[in-house]
Amino acid sequence: MNMRLQATDISKNFGGVQALKHVNVDIVGGEVHCLAGENGSGKSTIVKILSGVLTPNGGVITVDGTPYESLTARQAIGLGIAVIHQDLSLFGTMSVRDNICLPEHVHHHRSLINPQYAEDVSRKAMARIGADLDLDARVENLSMASKQQVAIARALALNAKVIFMDEPTTALTSTEVDSLLRTIGALKASGVSVIFISHKLDEVFSVADRITVFRSGEVIGTYQASQLDSRKLSALMTGHDVEFGVPENHIVADATPVLEMKHVKASKVSDVTLRVQAGEVVGMSGLLGSGRTETALTLFGLNALTGGSIAIDGQPAAIRNPRDAIANGIALVPEDRHREGLFLDRNLLQNSAASVLERISSRFGVVNVKKERQIGEDTLVNLQVNTRDLALLAQSLSGGNQQKVLLGKWVATAPKLLILDSPTVGVDVGSKSQIYEIIRQLSSRGIAILVISDEEEELLAVCNRIAIFVQGAVTTELSGEQLKLGFSAIYRNADRNGVGVVDVAAHPTNKEVA
Repeated sequence: MNMRLQATDISKNFGGVQALKHVNVDIVGGEVHCLAGENGSGKSTIVKILSGVLTPNGGVITVDGTPYESLTARQAIGLGIAVIHQDLSLFGTMSVRDNICLPEHVHHHRSLINPQYAEDVSRKAMARIGADLDLDARVENLSMASKQQVAIARALALNAKVIFMDEPTTALTSTEVDSLLRTIGALKASGVSVIFISHKLDEVFSVADRITVFRSGEVIGTYQASQLDSRKLSALMTGHDVEFGVPENHIVADATPVLEMKHVKASKVSDVTLRVQAGEVVGMSGLLGSGRTETALTLFGLNALTGGSIAIDGQPAAIRNPRDAIANGIALVPEDRHREGLFLDRNLLQNSAASVLERISSRFGVVNVKKERQIGEDTLVNLQVNTRDLALLAQSLSGGNQQKVLLGKWVATAPKLLILDSPTVGVDVGSKSQIYEIIRQLSSRGIAILVISDEEEELLAVCNRIAIFVQGAVTTELSGEQLKLGFSAIYRNADRNGVGVVDVAAHPTNKEVA
């Protein structure tokens, strides 16, 4: 067995908090090794130690048989250890060639750039993963999948033998995920070790040879992927059985719909007709760019309506901006909680009440502190946030707890219609289960809910009905037994085969939108 990288008895403390407790991990050459665990379990900390970003408080790192007490980042790169972060850390305004070769030039202290050398290095690195990109193209103009290829080629140009990939599929479509997994297979075949970190368990099992499970800063064990399934892995990660549950029927069927859209048109929205009842959870599924998010933005006043009509509780609604949307009882939880959802440098009290400041302030703009605190406390308790300290900064929480605070921020507006865009993106399996239960609880209160998601498992866990979007239009809806029988086939065909409006609408499970 070709042992490429070992972490032996690694410990790490941050003040009085022990982030890693005597951790042992070994990476074999030419394997795909997954690190699994909930947010805060220690995965990121061990990656930072092995890549030279953090210094351990104890233990030994062994690379190709040579032991080290710790590594610097430059040492790690020189030893063939690379990390591809979730944001890829590319220079958008620079060319593909420069992104691939610049780190190699800096690492080897090359004072001059030889254009032919840069060309050769770039083409050789891309050839190893079967990529064929225009070397002169600006990276900012590439698709996310192509940017991934540039990041991988950059690591290979530095002669990487071990590549850590942190949540590499978060912004990819199903087709692009398949392409990335094939690239990982090519890396494995060439002898490169890939350490894959993802919350998406179906992807983990499709690519991993071995899985190391972290929980509360400790390694629970390392297993052959064939020894586990999603249920067993979830239990190992959380310490208990995890059930995503099934949708509950809280629909008020005979009442006036909370939302009724008729032939709505807007930027990237060609023709959306959709109805949502009180207590109903409706999924919005389709490819990236199919118009789902643009439809949500139209409902929230961030994408100007150019045709059709929107009614709330049977009354025409003129929604020109978010203030109009909120006044009509509409709340939107955005996909990017860091940039669009939370004030990360503010505390949980300020975040929880941010959407209702006008309601809890006097006409002179003075905030009622007692009401503000009550909203904050309700958010932490009702949304099951793993702290009761409202003074904590939002940036100090795990992804799952940040998402709960963001959800609570908009639940505080007492919405009639709640729109959730990718509600569990970057969230661990335990928090996912809790968020799904929260969605069911909200629907039981009569709130109409729209859920935008790329995850079939997620939609099936919470939705009473699913609308399939293609090219800016709702082309079919699925409910009841159709969800299990037809959703998977329609979604995958639409993604991989470029199914158009006519093709999807002609599917035997299609039901005309009322």
